[in-house]
Amino acid sequence: MIIHPNHPWIQYSGRVDVSDQMTARFDWPLTGVTAAFEGKGIGFLLEDGKNNYDVYVDGQLFGVWVTSSAIEEYEVTGLKRGRHVLQVIKRTESSWGTAIFKGLVLPKGTVLAEPPNPSERRIEIIGDSISAGYGNEGSNFLCADLRPFQNANQAYGAMLARRFAADCHVEAISGKGLVRNWGDFKKVSPDPMPIYLSNTLGLYPGVPWNFNSWIPDVVILFLGTNDFSTNPKPDPDFFVLAYEKLIQKIRGHYPKAWILCLGRKDMPDMASAVWDAVHREKKIGNIRLRYISIQPFNAADMGCDGHPKVADHKRLADHLTPFIARLLKWRKAPALSRRHSSKKTPLKV
Repeated sequence: MIIHPNHPWIQYSGRVDVSDQMTARFDWPLTGVTAAFEGKGIGFLLEDGKNNYDVYVDGQLFGVWVTSSAIEEYEVTGLKRGRHVLQVIKRTESSWGTAIFKGLVLPKGTVLAEPPNPSERRIEIIGDSISAGYGNEGSNFLCADLRPFQNANQAYGAMLARRFAADCHVEAISGKGLVRNWGDFKKVSPDPMPIYLSNTLGLYPGVPWNFNSWIPDVVILFLGTNDFSTNPKPDPDFFVLAYEKLIQKIRGHYPKAWILCLGRKDMPDMASAVWDAVHREKKIGNIRLRYISIQPFNAADMGCDGHPKVADHKRLADHLTPFIARLLKWRKAPALSRRHSSKKTPLKV
């Protein structure tokens, strides 16, 4: 029995194109699919050949699916008979390609069940390779193959989401800056990060995102590393104006959300420009807005291509946690166990 992707008991997290009822397409990091079932196993139909996924059963890591173009059905088997919750979470970012989810396969004796209630708390991350989890599981700077070592599910955004039992969307693309991409020989790039933020599929502008469909409580904006990490650096005034414009765009979509803007202490030019933009916006009445200074990453122990490891992502999540808790009056993970143990009636098909 095949359950198609448009079934109301299949949950999605992240930006997903469901315009075709027979498929669900996605490419942003941390995009997830959740389904509950009663039985001993389930099949997952996925057309993909480049992305990797963390697979959870009942909140515990079941394994990592390394997709292949030669495989279309991935299976979770060997479970004890009973009610289970499956979560499939995309580790890799948009540059690895678009995934096409084609539905669930219910073996004989397995029935679909209503999934746990989705969280009412919502966190959005807008950033670059750091926010995408690039190289965070690499053992050192040099990684012969990048695919196994990128894990958005072990980046600071996902960590924050788990701490607060929140849903999390991540729009992050490696190498992108606010106005200038990494290594560009000009001060302004033709395709910086902001032009991708209206896309349902990260690198493909054909499907616009409906901003009214998912409204975050807090947006964490972490852009500027690529702008200022190599020469020629952008003109500070131009960067500040572009940052203000992005804040205003976010505010236009989410009038009540908190916007947290991160500046790096180890990059004073980037930090100063972000602070200036936030200060100027607050002066004109954009009050649900904060500048947060973050500590340098551990330069002596970095992952692939000099990116922060999981331990550094944890330190960043630790740093951001009290800001989110105080501003939104959230306690950490109050409903996590309840969501994993939800008992709802299975659907017989």
